[in-house]
Amino acid sequence: MSQKVALITGTNSGIGHSLSLELNSRGYKVYATDYKFNEEILKEFANNNIETETLDVRSSQDIKKIHDLIQSKEGRLDLLYNNAGIVHISHCVDLIDEDIENLYEINLFGPMKITRQFTKLLVKSQGTVVFSGSVTKNIPVHSNSLYTSSKAALDQYVSVLQLELRNYNVKVLSVLGGYIKSNIYDTKQKNPIPIDSIYNFDQYNEAFSKRKQAFAKQESKKMETDVFVKRVLNQIENATLDTFRIFEGGHASRLYYTPFFISRSKLVNSMLDLFGLNFNYRDHLTETV
Repeated sequence: MSQKVALITGTNSGIGHSLSLELNSRGYKVYATDYKFNEEILKEFANNNIETETLDVRSSQDIKKIHDLIQSKEGRLDLLYNNAGIVHISHCVDLIDEDIENLYEINLFGPMKITRQFTKLLVKSQGTVVFSGSVTKNIPVHSNSLYTSSKAALDQYVSVLQLELRNYNVKVLSVLGGYIKSNIYDTKQKNPIPIDSIYNFDQYNEAFSKRKQAFAKQESKKMETDVFVKRVLNQIENATLDTFRIFEGGHASRLYYTPFFISRSKLVNSMLDLFGLNFNYRDHLTETV
């Protein structure tokens, strides 16, 4: 029996890094991709016979190059794992065009383009295509509208894709992660509140600067990345053609279903309270407008 082949995006760190090592240990020929790699990761992957290829998911040229490589060397693809993704912290009204386009290119359009390019190889192998979704697609996470909206759009795309590919015996899965120990929020982004923002006033800035402390309170709920990856892959291996969503990570199901069982008002107040931002902003209008 031929060795199964897996292609993973976003493998230089975090979940993608763990996925590459775990799939390799399960006997897959792994093609680990990212737009750039650290030297230590390259050495680690090389020591484990994991192929590394540079891939910018925004680039159709890069995507075609990886496709042609795998087609010529392997002639098959059993697992495509669309894992690459980024976060951009900003208020909705402060977003600039460049940041909107960049995040959507990586989180939404990239997976769509890659899947389109590899569909025939997946059909040939009766393979599986997986997408890193998020339970936050249902939750109004403060100052995270780009990420959550990209995941909501991706979820609907994956839903239709599953319907369209099922009768080719291709499995299509959306992994909705809960609390996970991942570095996706460790960005080098500068102060997300512009000087001319309506949110640029002292009380707000002080509360907003403590967002990390608020997130830190959830630390005990987070699942270790390696544990998350093993459990996700177990679910993927046991999935049927009618499986669509996989819930994994701390409180994943609870976070996903919470918005369906509490009022919008309670949800909004809980989110604002979490970040210490539930006060009357109009009292500060003279400072910002």
